Amino acid sequence: MNQTASKHTVLLALSLSVLVGVAWWLLGRSPDELVEPAQATSGEVGAAVERSGVTPPPDQPADRDARTLVAAATPLAPLPADPQWIDVCVVSKSTGAPLPGARVVWFDQTITARLRAEPALLGADGEGLLRDPEAVALRFGWQTTSDERGVARVAQAEATRVAARHGSLYGEGHFPAGRLPPRDGFRLELAHDVALQVQVLDTSGAPAIGIPIALSADHADGKFAAIWESVAVTTSRAPHGLATIPHTQRVRLAAVDRPRWRVHTYLPGCIDRGVPVDLAAPPAAPVVLRLPPCGRVLVRIDVPGQVIAGPQSISLYEVTPKRSGDVSRPTLVAPIDADGWARFRHVALGASLSAVGSAFGGYLNQVFAGPTQADSEVRVGLAPSDGQVLVVGRLLDPERVPVAEQRCDLLFSNSGPAGSRSVRTDAAGRFAVLAARGPQNRIEWLLASVDRPDEPPLDARAPGRDLQGSTADIGDVVLQRRPLLVAGQIRIDGRAGKLADMVEPRCERLERDAQNATTGPTWRKVDGIRMFLGSDGRFAYRGDGGSGRHRLVFAGKHYLPRDPIEFVPGQQDLIIDLQRGHDLAATVVAPRQFAERIELRLSPEPGRDAQLTPQLLERLRTEVQPDDDDRAQAQWRSLPSGTYRLEIRLPAVATPVHTIDAVVVPGPPSGDPRLIDIDLTARLRQQVIRVFDAAGQPLRVVNGGVFPRGQSDSGPLLGFAFVGHEAWVTLPSGSFDLFVAVAGYQPREVRCDGAPLELRLDVWPTLTVTFPDLPTLPDGVSLWARLRPAIPDGRRYRADRSGGELQELLGPPLRAQRVEVRDSDGKVELPIGGVEYQLELRVGSQSKSAVVAMPAVVVRSSAGVVAVSIPPEALAKAIEATRAPAK
Repeated sequence: MNQTASKHTVLLALSLSVLVGVAWWLLGRSPDELVEPAQATSGEVGAAVERSGVTPPPDQPADRDARTLVAAATPLAPLPADPQWIDVCVVSKSTGAPLPGARVVWFDQTITARLRAEPALLGADGEGLLRDPEAVALRFGWQTTSDERGVARVAQAEATRVAARHGSLYGEGHFPAGRLPPRDGFRLELAHDVALQVQVLDTSGAPAIGIPIALSADHADGKFAAIWESVAVTTSRAPHGLATIPHTQRVRLAAVDRPRWRVHTYLPGCIDRGVPVDLAAPPAAPVVLRLPPCGRVLVRIDVPGQVIAGPQSISLYEVTPKRSGDVSRPTLVAPIDADGWARFRHVALGASLSAVGSAFGGYLNQVFAGPTQADSEVRVGLAPSDGQVLVVGRLLDPERVPVAEQRCDLLFSNSGPAGSRSVRTDAAGRFAVLAARGPQNRIEWLLASVDRPDEPPLDARAPGRDLQGSTADIGDVVLQRRPLLVAGQIRIDGRAGKLADMVEPRCERLERDAQNATTGPTWRKVDGIRMFLGSDGRFAYRGDGGSGRHRLVFAGKHYLPRDPIEFVPGQQDLIIDLQRGHDLAATVVAPRQFAERIELRLSPEPGRDAQLTPQLLERLRTEVQPDDDDRAQAQWRSLPSGTYRLEIRLPAVATPVHTIDAVVVPGPPSGDPRLIDIDLTARLRQQVIRVFDAAGQPLRVVNGGVFPRGQSDSGPLLGFAFVGHEAWVTLPSGSFDLFVAVAGYQPREVRCDGAPLELRLDVWPTLTVTFPDLPTLPDGVSLWARLRPAIPDGRRYRADRSGGELQELLGPPLRAQRVEVRDSDGKVELPIGGVEYQLELRVGSQSKSAVVAMPAVVVRSSAGVVAVSIPPEALAKAIEATRAPAK
């Protein structure tokens, strides 16, 4: 197994974080529960296409329309009116041969957005992350078949996920919009598909329904390693308590060497070691898991007089997990039934539990003792705690009409940090929101805001009030439009248009003019104002911006940088002209085991450096990391036109790994072929370095790293950290000079050529410092000594996520050592490096310490033994300082 990935201690299953709040339901369905699409004739397909509103790609011959869309069910969302079609070749992973007739299914962000908005589509227990793109696409997405060349055409969108099946072969891939195809086009590799069947039974042998099931990995010695994905991956289903963990061939855990897998239940308060399984060849019969004796827990939200809007669920987890080494916390989620109760039918006995319900823009929580006897039942009501209050009121628009069934944002202050909530009003415009009481048991103020499409936002500020009881009614809150600060029109490339998402000009006010300070003018962001942006590019800032000079500042990578625009408060005709630049993309190929990020840097042609702002220069750099297919795509947004040099670099390595000259922006219509799949495989290699002490024992705690030579002295020294006593370093091919620096040991310079290096590191030599004729120290007072570099090195280092002062690695530990006193002599051994050091002495008592002020003592490692005479008056003065009362 690759060790580089393990140094990041990351669980590398397939990165399928497509949905939040929709796990377990589909994963629990066995294959025969998923409706297989019937194969359609060409006529049926044409009719289905007409019904669905999907237009086949114009370059598709009529006799191949059948592979464009096989309509088995109505998709959850229609395809775009003008979809971007891409060809994906479905091939066998083992042979590389195309696979005609493969069923290809896909979905995109429009499907996931719909499922987030309507979780009921997934059933009552659709919680967590949905990990099976085939199941999602079969039920909610679009389908087609590969043609005689094995090619399927799918619609590419922002987050397109594709799955394909051909008999027992299966594969899945991610093809987001803007992704460049490889030189030989997009490919989807299919391999033998396996699944693990599980059945859960209770103590009586009856099927247990709704039980979370997880996969755990053990180390080779049998010790627990990790929960795969850190959560349950499926739940047992009615009527037989069966569950399916699909596509187990994709289960990987790079943080564990040769993991041994177990499947087990995953219930709060229940430690289940489960059953060992071979995920590569799971048994044909279901693996049977048996529950321990369990009880039941019923939970409801108990807030009289309040209607809880929207789909609701209750979470149940153990307060003090008993799982040794398990960083995750088993959680049960149950929907609220029509009678108001969430039912947990299988809860381990004797656990201390917490029930959490999301309501009123916050969370209600109750800690309680779970059932203690088999088949017993515990009922719990969730209500605001002593530290919470339910703030209720009614929202009215400027005409005093109730703002009915509208989402509103509430920001309130309760003598502490301001808290924000998002709630929905009812048909009468009333809202209810949970707020913390705060240290003064009052709300200082409450700000309510409502956004409506293509309308300026409405706001209202309610005055503060004391909080009494569990509910505080603030009455009617009348929304108004804030005073206009500035308004106008945005023009993009000369035409009115709406700003791209996540781009909003920042409004600033001049607080200090350059004439009054040597540091130049000071502009600060104006807080408490809101921006309205219409679909036609109209904009308006509303709120109190204060007096003085104001300006709008533009940031982001969607447009070319431009100078700030000053305006006069109240101005309504401000024109903002923005220009789009040109996008550029490149792909690199490097084995995924080279876990370091790869930097791609564009340098402008000579003479243009002065024309580029710091913002633009920063935009010319991007970093990527190879994905599962060993490819990575770099993307540059909105570049100025011109000619550039592309440099591909590794962290901490001064010279580029590869360069490409004369990269033209904008590029040719068909793209620059030099930027597609730049193969770095032969240009990179991996170097392993292991460190040991002088006796040959692996170093246990390694604070330091491996640092390539040739770096600039102007910035921090960059390197690669150790994990345990190993460092896996990606370097350019060929010989390379490094130095290895570990805190507490003397650094080593090495030249490596790819063969593993095992280094024994020596501790620092010591300097013996003696203090002849040392006066007797009072009881409770001790003398301490340490060395400090005569010329401090202020540089810093960074190795992955750790860092610090470089002197920590290049020199000995500089901790103070206590001077041992015998008779009238003192002695101390201090580690020392190869530069000049100054000796620092301090006296300390139980409560204070003080420096012994004396002439400087400069020493070097070659001194061996140094005798130091301490002036009696200096020592006495320091001792007296330790006795003085603190000021």
